This record gives sequence, structure tokens and C-alpha cells, in this order.
Amino acid sequence: MGTPSSAVRRELDITNEAASALAGSADATLRELERTLDARITLRGNRIVLEGAQEAVEAAAAVIQEIVLLSERGVSTEPDEIERIAGGVAR
Repeated sequence: MGTPSSAVRRELDITNEAASALAGSADATLRELERTLDARITLRGNRIVLEGAQEAVEAAAAVIQEIVLLSERGVSTEPDEIERIAGGVAR
């Protein structure tokens, strides 16, 4: 299964705290973000790879960047908060 020719790829480096928040339990948070945002999201260490249609990748990047900002400010990024952010961007 390859990616369509119209698919784009974007890589983001994130903090340890943001990576931990995004991983969740057994990557459940990432899978939920993929479903909500319709983008493939891969986390390896502190690097996130986003793949999909340009609009989906842009939305996923916006959510990831918001989570990074919150974690840098010491704000807890619980799964409910991450889902709220993703839901707001996906609309």
C-alpha cells in the first residue's frame, strides 16, 4: 500500500513531554488523531512524521504544534484535551 501521488509528508521535531502526551497508552492517542484528522502519524523518539493529503497534514501539524506549546507551558495534555484540540481543527 503506497501513498497517493498527491500525498505530502512533513516531519516535526517535538519535546519529550509532547511525545509522551501524543503517544498515550499503546499509541492510542496517535491512532485517534489519525482517525480524526485523516492523516498518517508516526512517532519515532522526538520526531513526528505526518503523511496524507495536504489539508490533513496541515491540520495534524497545527494540532501537534498546539500540544507542543501546551506542554512547554507545563499545561497537562490529557487525552481529552488532545481530542478537543483535534476536534476543533478538524471542523
